[in-house]
Amino acid sequence: MRSELAEVGYDDGSTEVYHLLAGYRRPGSGRPAWGSVTIEGLGDVDLFDPTADADTAASLVNALATRPPAGMRWLDRGWFDPHASVQLFRGEQSNTSLLIGSAAMLKVFRRLEPGPNLDAEALAGLNGSDLAPRLFGTLSHDGTDLAMFCELIDTDGDGWELATAACAAGQDFTGPAARLGRTLRALHARLAEHDGTSERPGAEIAAELGSRIEAALADVPALAGYADALRAAMAELDGLSVTCQRIHRDFHLGQVLHREDDQWVIIDFEGEPLTTADERRRPDSRWRDVAGGLRSFDYARSAHPEPASPSARHWCVQARDAFLRAYAEGEQIPTALLRAYQLDKAVYEVRYELRNRPEWAHIPLGSVQDELTEFPNEPRQRGKE
Repeated sequence: MRSELAEVGYDDGSTEVYHLLAGYRRPGSGRPAWGSVTIEGLGDVDLFDPTADADTAASLVNALATRPPAGMRWLDRGWFDPHASVQLFRGEQSNTSLLIGSAAMLKVFRRLEPGPNLDAEALAGLNGSDLAPRLFGTLSHDGTDLAMFCELIDTDGDGWELATAACAAGQDFTGPAARLGRTLRALHARLAEHDGTSERPGAEIAAELGSRIEAALADVPALAGYADALRAAMAELDGLSVTCQRIHRDFHLGQVLHREDDQWVIIDFEGEPLTTADERRRPDSRWRDVAGGLRSFDYARSAHPEPASPSARHWCVQARDAFLRAYAEGEQIPTALLRAYQLDKAVYEVRYELRNRPEWAHIPLGSVQDELTEFPNEPRQRGKE
């Protein structure tokens, strides 16, 4: 078994590097295989996915824990149990995760970018906070992270599962939403303490968001009728001074786990999958994450039997308001900035859904219309972030 790096070239000249774990065994085992290949020194062998084979996956974990290669950097091995079961997590994900007993997870990064992985980097700064899983160690090659070991959270569901179930049943969700708002604020405070903050002109952020809006307008004809209003919303940021820091950058209800002690844990800090590495690493306003949370509550409305009904909209407004008020803790909310981020996120979602889940595209497209016609109706304020 070994790591393989595959470089994929595209017609526009761009390339991407993908990390593959490849297992090799003698032919004739009768076990599942991708196919047969000839490897120098091994001869003809069956090529298979070692993460889908429990025994091979357990051998991988054991080897990294007890005989770590040069690129394996451990922070904590106290969780390791050589007898723990290892199984592949089969939920929707862009990486590959192996669940190790009830204590840890090995996340194998698939699409690689040079340097430290953003998720591992953020978790290292959050260690000991209980706001995110603890980072146990990273596996790297030539300075690029290939995988990480982190805490496996004991959870009774993620935020998306719990919120959509509550919305579908018409159950109040303001308490969990408020706790999530407070958790996100605490996370931002910890990241700012660890990595610091800086100031950016609002016009610079408006230009950045505006370029994304223009790309979406060129790509999605359904947005054409909103072009002027979208540009006007971005222009409202001129004259602002915005405090920026490390943030989550892809915050939504699917990125939070609910523990049985009624606390939230935030996961997956790699950022929006359609953005570049430079964009995902760049400090930004914490209100971008808040906008992501607000957008996610609107997505949850889709689980209601009648998503456009007054009761579904009321559920959404109440949950969003509880989340936003708890996050702000009495701080003045920069509504022009927050609105711009919400529109940017909704437009991003339209493009993402059209590429990946076209049947979902009506949700963010409707939200662009709702926001531009002031649903939910929130007062506008200008000033320093």
